[in-house]
Amino acid sequence: MRPNPLTDEHALAAIITAAEQLAQDRDWDYTDLTYIQAMSGLAATAEAMITTTIAQMDPDQRDWNQIADALGTTPGQARHDHQPPPLATNTDF
Repeated sequence: MRPNPLTDEHALAAIITAAEQLAQDRDWDYTDLTYIQAMSGLAATAEAMITTTIAQMDPDQRDWNQIADALGTTPGQARHDHQPPPLATNTDF
């Protein structure tokens, strides 16, 4: 069984602090809806950062089993969700 990413008091405190700071930086009135909006933005940004980090890894050293373990998912799902796009090649048109 693969480990799941930790959801503990440390992760919770980091998310709460980041969401509050984001809302404050954007001069949003603090409401439940702006808090949800801030958390959603943080989640989307984190998801994009995971894919970017994977794309920056040496393709020959990219081990989808290890990446999947870090993400708490299967190698196939990790690849499906975070496979970097192929590099454009010069076709000499």
